[in-house]
Amino acid sequence: MIRPFYFFFNAALSIISSFLPVYLESRGFSGTQIANIMALDSIIAILGISILWGYLSDRTQKPAMILQILALGTALSFIPILFGGSAYYLVFLGYLIFGFFSCPIGGISDSLAVVHARDKGIDFGKIRVWGSIGWLSSTLLVGFWLAAKGTDIPVKSFNDAVEVAKAMFAGKGINWNDPIVIVLVICGFAVTFLTTLGFSNAKKGETKKDSRPGFSDLKLILKNRYFLIFLIVVALHMLCLKSFYFLFGIHVKNLEMSPTILSIAFSVGTLAEILAFSIFGWLRKYFRLEILIAIATGISLLRWALLANTESVGLLIFSQLLHAATSGIFIAAAVSFVANAAEPKLLVTYQQVYYYAMFIGNLIGTYASGFIYEGFNKSAIPVFYVMSAVELLAMMFILLSMRLPKNPTA
Repeated sequence: MIRPFYFFFNAALSIISSFLPVYLESRGFSGTQIANIMALDSIIAILGISILWGYLSDRTQKPAMILQILALGTALSFIPILFGGSAYYLVFLGYLIFGFFSCPIGGISDSLAVVHARDKGIDFGKIRVWGSIGWLSSTLLVGFWLAAKGTDIPVKSFNDAVEVAKAMFAGKGINWNDPIVIVLVICGFAVTFLTTLGFSNAKKGETKKDSRPGFSDLKLILKNRYFLIFLIVVALHMLCLKSFYFLFGIHVKNLEMSPTILSIAFSVGTLAEILAFSIFGWLRKYFRLEILIAIATGISLLRWALLANTESVGLLIFSQLLHAATSGIFIAAAVSFVANAAEPKLLVTYQQVYYYAMFIGNLIGTYASGFIYEGFNKSAIPVFYVMSAVELLAMMFILLSMRLPKNPTA
């Protein structure tokens, strides 16, 4: 059930990342208010909630049960957002609940997938690719729905269908705050919960008592300087990726483009990501994980610079091909990096520390991009330039990590 889990969970996350900021802006929320809401999951993770969930999973050795609890809470969290309308406090509350339950899910599910891949002798990327397929599916569905609904053209003939298609790309009369956006998020997370019911924990007697970590074992992570440098790289890269998701939809809207364009752009990026996941096993045979991460940050640098220097629909969509490196190669290499660096009894905890670094980057990226966007007359272009500089710094750090010892006790 791990593949359908990835599919539906990422399908819901796709709607949140691609359409929720535009949805909230269209309901009258300011850039600062949107940043405050979208940063909540990162703040909760930084408080250590995700690491505690991860440690609880390792300690109880019941990651499937923990994942079921988290998935159910996540599914229920968007109900206040659905009925909250333009009430800031209700949307804030709903996203706060979402952050509490959702932030540990990635680390726990990735650890289960890594173990499953090892047991079955398959490549992790071929499991994780189903998350990208889910992301692609929902991005197309929501964008095309909003664009088609905004045409208000009755289809009675083939010519009418052609006119609808033309209107979908025109970007006029679009209702960006359609509640269907939130309904689909709830449905996606609800099905995600149902898939977790098919997961199973380790049977009693399969694990030894001394394989369960003690709280003092967490110091092993702090001694691993090689891993700590990697966490800096993760935070810097995720700062940029979060900024991109936060502002790209708004940027497309400000350029007076259609949701159809946004859907196509995100779909191209997701297809590129799927390709990257599919060939990751082959890439790993020829490149060190650090080199793959450096390549991913370098290509991302070029991607953000391109976005800052074009208003062309064609180039905006073309830039999404580079998502293969920004997301696909980076995520696959990073998760594999964590699995290699972790002590077996602390695998989920290591994954949560990795996600902790991601959430730090998400938090900084959300507030920094929102602040710069507001400060530069609601323009995303300065943000894209800053993102390029940050990716350069990330690339320098990952290359530095190659000079450090990998022994966590060193």
